[in-house]
Amino acid sequence: MKISKLFTNVPLLSWLLGIPAAAVLESFIGSFLAPAIGLPKVPVLFGFVLMLKKPLLIPSILLYMALVYVLPVTLTAKFTAPIANKLADKLLKTSGRLSVLIHLLILYAGLHLWSSISAYRLLTLKLTLIAVIVTLSLNVINGYMGEFSCSHPGFLALGAYGASVFTVLLFVNDKIFGPAHLPAALAPFMFPIALILGGCLASLGALAIAIPSFRTRGDYLAIISLAFMFIVKSMIENLE
Repeated sequence: MKISKLFTNVPLLSWLLGIPAAAVLESFIGSFLAPAIGLPKVPVLFGFVLMLKKPLLIPSILLYMALVYVLPVTLTAKFTAPIANKLADKLLKTSGRLSVLIHLLILYAGLHLWSSISAYRLLTLKLTLIAVIVTLSLNVINGYMGEFSCSHPGFLALGAYGASVFTVLLFVNDKIFGPAHLPAALAPFMFPIALILGGCLASLGALAIAIPSFRTRGDYLAIISLAFMFIVKSMIENLE
């Protein structure tokens, strides 16, 4: 109870500030701390994979997690709480949307710093966030509407394939598409356009399946959407 009282007045903003602080600390001392406490390398995903492979390293992994993540996040949250409370109060009084935006930016900064330490972390984070987006979209029809649809992987495939073809066509020297049309340095700035294009292709796919299945419900909708998913899968495989 005493420990919980210490953090009663700590706002979410303070905890979020602790994430980039811990990531920065790990980027500086992680490679030195890991071998010092008996670890072969810096734990990639909070040491879970290493725990499964080498259970004898669990104490060292827990010590690493405590020193690199738990302690910095906790101390940062505690010491920034007074300032963060004042800032959070002002944000709530001025604009709730601005408050949400600042919280998301701090979270993004923390995830960016954490994933930049390892390419495997970055890949895992990308795939996780993609899965979150697909899950949220699936929740619209399966959760709120109560209809069972299997076509979302097809929409995802169309959007991803279209966006990847667009970026490869413009920025990559490819055997099929030929030389790049634009320098690779412009790729980050054109990526939003690729996302919009991918969304448009996914929307066209949704329209294609919506027309024949507009009046269907239940099992019939599931069958039609499942067929659409396999059609998209076969089409992409044959294109390759």
